[in-house]
Amino acid sequence: MKNTTPKVREARKTRGANDASFKVPALKTFARVGLERLDPENLRAEAEKLRNETLPKLNEQVTAVLDWLLKVKTEKREEQEIIRGEIEKSQQWFIEYLNHEFDPFRRTVWLAVLRYCFSKPLKSQEETEEWLNKLCSGDIGIEFKFPEERGYLHETMEYGPLTLTIFGKNYLVNSLASFDEQEVGQLRNVLNELVKRVGYEQRLVRQNKTNILLKQGILSTKELLEERKAGLFSTMSLTNGSGPNIAVLVYSNGRDIFLRQTEGALQEEMAELKKIDKPLFLPTLIWETIPPDYFTVKARLQPREAKLMMLLRNVLKNGIVWKAKKERIQGWREELQKLASGNKTVTMEEFLKKHKPEPGFCFLEMEGKFDWETPEEVIKVRQISNLFFVAERKLGENGQSACRLVRYPTWLKEFFADCRGEWLEGENFDDLPQNMKLVFRKIRGQIEKRSQIEK
Repeated sequence: MKNTTPKVREARKTRGANDASFKVPALKTFARVGLERLDPENLRAEAEKLRNETLPKLNEQVTAVLDWLLKVKTEKREEQEIIRGEIEKSQQWFIEYLNHEFDPFRRTVWLAVLRYCFSKPLKSQEETEEWLNKLCSGDIGIEFKFPEERGYLHETMEYGPLTLTIFGKNYLVNSLASFDEQEVGQLRNVLNELVKRVGYEQRLVRQNKTNILLKQGILSTKELLEERKAGLFSTMSLTNGSGPNIAVLVYSNGRDIFLRQTEGALQEEMAELKKIDKPLFLPTLIWETIPPDYFTVKARLQPREAKLMMLLRNVLKNGIVWKAKKERIQGWREELQKLASGNKTVTMEEFLKKHKPEPGFCFLEMEGKFDWETPEEVIKVRQISNLFFVAERKLGENGQSACRLVRYPTWLKEFFADCRGEWLEGENFDDLPQNMKLVFRKIRGQIEKRSQIEK
C-alpha cells in the first residue's frame, strides 16, 4: 500500500465524494468527421450535426474543465496531491484541444476559453488591464506551460476587422485559434459587457468614496460664508459649470480655505494644488469677479499656482451653489415633515391604499423625476424633481372622502396651480385634478413595487 502523510489521510477522511472540487469532469473525446464518411448527399447533414450538437457539447466541456481546474487550484496542497493524476489528465486534454488539428474543434475551444476569461468578475480598469496582460503571456490561472510559449492575445498598434479594442488598446487573438470576423464579433460583444460591468463597479466605488467625503463636511454654506465658522466644508461641483462631477472637502479657519481631499474629476490638478499647500482667501468665494492679477500680485503666487488657485475657487463657488440648493430643499422637506407630524398623521401606505384609505395628514414624496406634460399649445414634457408635499384627507358625513394639498415647496407652485382647494377624490383618485391624481398614483405604484421587492 502506498505510504501517505497523516495530512493526506485526514484529507481523504474529511473530503467526501460529493465535494464540488472533487467532481472530476468526464473528459470526452470528440471525433472529427472523416472524409471517408462524406458524400455529396450527407455533407450538409454532417456539418449541421457538427454545428448544432458536437461543437456546443465541446464548448460545455471546455467550460466544465476550466471551472474544475481553477476550483481545484484554490484547494490546499494535500487535497491537490490526492487528485494529481486527474488534474494532469484534465490539463493534457485542455492542451490537446487547444492544438487540435481539426479547425472547428480548435476554434471552438479557443472561443470558449476567451469567452470564459472575458466573463471574469473584474472591478476596475487597472484590474482588467492586468488580466489582459496575463492573457498575453498565456496565464489564465491554470498551471501548465502554454504551447509554443505563446499567449492567448497579443497587443497591436493596428486596427482591423479581427482587432479587439478595450480601454484604448488593441489586441489580436493568437493565430492558432483560426478566428474570422464571426468569432471576433462574438468576443467584441463579450468585451462590451465586460466594460459595462467594470464601469458599473467603478461608479459604485466612486459613489461610495464621494458619499464618505461629503459626510465629513459639517459646515453649512451660511456657517462658512456668513458666520465664518471654523471647520470642514464639503460639496459637489460640476467642472466648468457642466460635467463631470468633483467632490471637494476643505477646511476653513474663518479666513482662509485649505484643500483637504477630492474625489472625481481634476485629480491631477487637485493633487498639484495640495503639494503647493497654500490657502485660498475665503472672501474670494463671495466676490462676483476677481481682478486678473489678484493671485499673482496680491496673493503672491506663481502663474501656475495662480491658475490652480483660481480653479479651486471656481470649483468651490459652483459647489456652494449646489450645496445651497440642496440645503434649501432639505429645509423645505424638514419643515413639511414637521407640519404633517403636528397633526393626525398617517403613513404614505395608509394614505394611498386602494381600499379604505386612512384620513389625516400625510407627508408624501415621490422618488425620481416626474414627466409633466405642460398644458400649452404645443405639448412639452418637463421633468419635475424633489416632488414632496403635505396632503390631508377628510371623511364626510356621507362617507365620501375629500383631499387637499396643505402645503408644498415654492418650486411646485406652477405644477400644482390647478390643485388648490378641497376635492372629492372618487375611486382610484379619479375625481382629483390631473397632476394631483397622477402623482398620488405614481407614489402608490412606487410603494407597491418596494413592497414586492422586500417580499
